[in-house]
Amino acid sequence: ATARVATAWYRAPELCMVGGSMTSAAADTSPFCEGKVVYARYAFEVDLWSAGCILGECLLSSPLFPGENDRAVSRMVFKKVGLPPAQPFWATLRNWRHYTAGLEGRQHGALAPTVQGGLRQLLLGLLEVSPWNRLEARTALELGVWSEHPPAIAPRDLQLGPSEALAMETKMEDKKRELRREAKKRRVEQPQRKSR
Repeated sequence: ATARVATAWYRAPELCMVGGSMTSAAADTSPFCEGKVVYARYAFEVDLWSAGCILGECLLSSPLFPGENDRAVSRMVFKKVGLPPAQPFWATLRNWRHYTAGLEGRQHGALAPTVQGGLRQLLLGLLEVSPWNRLEARTALELGVWSEHPPAIAPRDLQLGPSEALAMETKMEDKKRELRREAKKRRVEQPQRKSR
């Protein structure tokens, strides 16, 4: 959860906000503390946030929160996704006021307005600011987005330039030939094993 480990662009807001600074009075009750020692609670919610950032980047062809540091990323998150619901944990962070100044009252909406339907539900669920309300992997897999129509497009039906389409078609045909050769080889080898 440090800036030296990985880019902050995919870091969950609770990790950006902890930053090792919490008031000592709140340290006893925070799920992110043990006694007076602050630590970043790394659980599945953190990974699901990152998955949401990657999904959003794939959908929009650009990073969602390309900030230079934890504060810049946090402010981008809160502007696009909204502030977390009122929970005592957030108020215990020394950086809370500094990171959220001027953002009070913002709500969901600015994030990926062109993404619709189940895909939007998945994206917003993964990018839920509060880790306690973030979509769980099992729940994400049960969403209707995975069975929505139209189904995925076959590579040959993608709208590619002529050279790209030909290259993809050639690659697919080569792979099919390779798989057929491997299957034929296995069929030929099986009777020889049985006859031994």
